[in-house]
Amino acid sequence: MSSQKFVKLLCQGGARFVRQSGTSHAIFKRENDRNV
Repeated sequence: MSSQKFVKLLCQGGARFVRQSGTSHAIFKRENDRNV
């Protein structure tokens, strides 16, 4: 996933994970998969 695409996803509803570097993408993916 590109950084720009990830940032867009964060802005759509997972911005609380933006502060967690390293594992933020994995955590956001799991959260997003559950909510969609």
